[in-house]
Amino acid sequence: MQSIAMQYHHPGCGDVYDSRILQPPSELPARSHNNSLSPYYLLNNGKKVHVPWCAIARDQPAVEVEDGARLNARTCTHRHVVVLRALNTDGEWVHGWFAKRQSNLLERLTKRIVIQIGVVCSSERPDSSLLRLYPDAWYSRDPMDFETLAVIRFERKHTLLTEVALRAREETTKEKCKPSRRPTRNSTRTTAKRPREETCTVCMEESIEFSPKRCGCKTPVCDKCMGSMRGLCPVCDRGVLNAHFECHCCNSVDDMSNSGFPCITCGQGVLCYACYRGFEECFACDCIS
Repeated sequence: MQSIAMQYHHPGCGDVYDSRILQPPSELPARSHNNSLSPYYLLNNGKKVHVPWCAIARDQPAVEVEDGARLNARTCTHRHVVVLRALNTDGEWVHGWFAKRQSNLLERLTKRIVIQIGVVCSSERPDSSLLRLYPDAWYSRDPMDFETLAVIRFERKHTLLTEVALRAREETTKEKCKPSRRPTRNSTRTTAKRPREETCTVCMEESIEFSPKRCGCKTPVCDKCMGSMRGLCPVCDRGVLNAHFECHCCNSVDDMSNSGFPCITCGQGVLCYACYRGFEECFACDCIS
């Protein structure tokens, strides 16, 4: 049996494995690139960079600020805050606090305003999600400024979504132009010898569809069951079937049903379900990892 890479022990859920040992699901869940970008935007050298919906961690909705009004620590409260998130160079989620203007421009709050809001929340609203879930916005010492990171991430996401939309249009055009094939008189003839049926050790049904397993084990498992077990052997990999797997994008840990989905760029089945739905890349394809 082959050794399984990157196994370590997680105190909460037991063994965790590299998601590369999983085959992608035979039928990928539906996802759509339509309406992936929100109307909110950041400004980068005068250019609008629209924020993906998946990057908005908190918007309750926030109170809008007039376009000409000045942001300061006396007038901004927790109700003005929109929280954005982005993956840093270590594959960790970091957050930034912004104020939403009436034009849908998100303007970064200064550290002084963020600290002032945090102080007020700690005394008046100790259960506020700003303090519990997104405190790194005011204590983080990440070498890259959050807004710079967010602009890079959001521009890259726009590029990826544009490529996805282009591929979708090309596939639709090919499908429409594909000529229909009529069966010929000899197309139904079978000259090959019918493979011998065997009993699958998982579903106990007779089948002729058996593919070789990664481990080389001779235990017969039909292709349908092998697909549901994501390429793992029921004998050699039985200790892995109920384990957890690490996502190659956000480093989250999840079970087999939510792991092993393909990267939008290279197609390797190394992402969790959430990153797959968000059209994310693995760290091998990430432009800043």
